[in-house]
Amino acid sequence: SHRLAAPTSSPHAAEVVEEILVIVNGRFISRRTFQQAVEQEHAALYRQFSGKELDEKLRDASEKTLQGLIDARLIEDKAEKAKNSPQKRLEQMIDLDEEQVAAILKRWLLREELA
Repeated sequence: SHRLAAPTSSPHAAEVVEEILVIVNGRFISRRTFQQAVEQEHAALYRQFSGKELDEKLRDASEKTLQGLIDARLIEDKAEKAKNSPQKRLEQMIDLDEEQVAAILKRWLLREELA
């Protein structure tokens, strides 16, 4: 695992070191973020289950929680890329909705094919 030192406001301030558990497309998941997510998941499981069923759910919770955090980072990444797509930029520039832009692009593509 990696360690990342957070910048401090003063040269005399205590250095904060955060352990990086996973890096997903340049987005960090720290051990602390993971542990907080696992604690929240465990709390939810304790409210919903008991006995053997609870034990089974708790066993799977860490792996599922980490996968959920990774999936969330991937979704954030896709959303960021989609926000910057040519179609989205065109929508923003001319303030049209998705259907209007799709129709314009379709007409433009058809004209290119016919030429």
